[in-house]
Amino acid sequence: MTWRLARQLARLHPHLTVVGHAHPRLLLPAAVHRGRYIALAYGNDFEAAQLHWHAPIFNRLLASAHSLVTISRANAQRLQDLGLPPPEVLYPGTHPDRFVPPAVLPTGPPVLLTVARLVHRKGIDIVLLTLPSLLDRTPDLQYWIVGNGPERASLEQQAQELGVLHAVRFVGEVSDTELPEIYRRATAFVMPSRADYHAGSVEGFGIVYLEASASGLPVVAARSRGAAEAVLENESGILVPPDDPPALAEALLRLLNNAEMRQRMGRAGRRWVENEMNWDRVGRQFLSIIERAL
Repeated sequence: MTWRLARQLARLHPHLTVVGHAHPRLLLPAAVHRGRYIALAYGNDFEAAQLHWHAPIFNRLLASAHSLVTISRANAQRLQDLGLPPPEVLYPGTHPDRFVPPAVLPTGPPVLLTVARLVHRKGIDIVLLTLPSLLDRTPDLQYWIVGNGPERASLEQQAQELGVLHAVRFVGEVSDTELPEIYRRATAFVMPSRADYHAGSVEGFGIVYLEASASGLPVVAARSRGAAEAVLENESGILVPPDDPPALAEALLRLLNNAEMRQRMGRAGRRWVENEMNWDRVGRQFLSIIERAL
């Protein structure tokens, strides 16, 4: 792939190349071409690279970009800690016309929702640990987990051992058309991500938090890398320490017991997405980065 891309760049001779994923097989052709290139780094990509023999080469390729762009201030600080030049932060967005609050608030049992790939980083095991105490106070509570991944079997076993499997629904994968409706049926969104540097696995930002906010949901996240920047603390949601079940349970109980707080945070998150955290703003900002690089 590397040399095929290099040949294509030599043939096209672009004024500027956008490397949309920080991978050495993509960065190397752009560097060999000797033209200007923009490199986008998301988190897992450059963290995983630090665990391999080619880390010094990879970092040099990132540093050689005319513009280095990343998706959170936490990522930007980490890149600088690795000796790279200060990146430009380009926060992601979502679609406020696709993810919208329900016209009428859902009735029935309260629903906590996580939408994620089922991997250790997402902290779903920590949510499960809170369920026994939450169910003591809210017996009809449900927890919906949307997505699949390598941790599904262990999470199902954990729920069984905790005696909460009756309250947990492993939804699996859903279609793009089904997902907005699932958000609209939830009461609150929760995903207490953690960083696993030994595996090169971090939350660079977390677009699902914005999808939840656009849908009018309050959000509970952990102060872990870029995830903390996907929530307006005490406005659109609540931040808790990672790997802290008591703190997470307390935050979730606050929301479950306070409808006014849920609605206030949901409205604030919705405004944030409408005014700032949307793809229209992302497009304008990225176009500005391109124009400055030309």
